[in-house]
Amino acid sequence: MNKRLKLIAGIFWITTINCYAQIKEFDPLLDSKVTVIPAPSQEEWNSNYMWYPGQLAAFYQQQSAKISKERCVNVGYPGKFFAKNNRAYFKREIKLHKENNLRWEGPSDIILYVNGIKQSTTNKQITLPAGKSSLLFEVITNDSLPCIILKGDGMENPNEWQVSMDKNYWSIPESASMYNKPATRPDAPQNIIAQIKPQEILPMRNAKTIGTDGVQIGNGKSSVSCPLKPGDSTPLKHSTMPP
Repeated sequence: MNKRLKLIAGIFWITTINCYAQIKEFDPLLDSKVTVIPAPSQEEWNSNYMWYPGQLAAFYQQQSAKISKERCVNVGYPGKFFAKNNRAYFKREIKLHKENNLRWEGPSDIILYVNGIKQSTTNKQITLPAGKSSLLFEVITNDSLPCIILKGDGMENPNEWQVSMDKNYWSIPESASMYNKPATRPDAPQNIIAQIKPQEILPMRNAKTIGTDGVQIGNGKSSVSCPLKPGDSTPLKHSTMPP
């Protein structure tokens, strides 16, 4: 009976410790003292990238599998993913009252057909004539999501375009407002850089404090000045001292 009680008590103690450890787990993005460094500013358009439904998930799956293989970790991904395709077509009919300039961005090869005629374009832009026109973009990639983003009056709304992978079955493209930067495609890695500053410095061995806001490490040839007070947000500084 005593052994059983000890076993139950041990299980309860281990569970309590695990729960406490999970509660105390550190998440940099939830720490008010952590500074998230903003990404460099990029040009933003009034439109968004668009792609064939399910293809972004397919390319995300490909990236996850590749990263997993590189880390030599056997990880399974539940669910059924679409097979990735490196070609997509985007089309729509337009009616312009005057000439209009159309620009686009996307992966490697993008071919534009106007009224069924292949266009020779430079700098991914073209001036469309007034009147009715049939536009067809063919996007071909090597190992990335076939997608496209457009800039031009009356031609930027993805809901007014159709997308296909075989030019037989057409659908409304997938899109999201967060993908409105032509320089960053939807399947590009979304990295967040955070600066984590120390709350306290405890000098040990060959280190000693300098005044109230610094610490000297080594034989005096170099020093590192760090915040010593909890909550101090002064950035880490490095300076060279005379021997």
